[in-house]
Amino acid sequence: MTLETTRRATIARLNDHFRATGENGWIFLSRGIAILPIATKDEVIRAVRLFGDFTPDNDPHGEHDCAMLMVESYHIMWKIDVTVF
Repeated sequence: MTLETTRRATIARLNDHFRATGENGWIFLSRGIAILPIATKDEVIRAVRLFGDFTPDNDPHGEHDCAMLMVESYHIMWKIDVTVF
């Protein structure tokens, strides 16, 4: 395993943990999401937390850091930025 492969696997593991738990980070909502009804915002956050359908098309670097999904009739794009030292 190369250093870059190890780095990407570490980032994916950290992103998966944060996405599933919300621990050790901050969650920011865009204005478009923030103005939605509370129940819809909750469903958006739930959908992101449960997302696991990563493919080479939507995750070309294997970092599990970004994807698009549908919640109700809304197209949602989410992004996670992790800092690895």
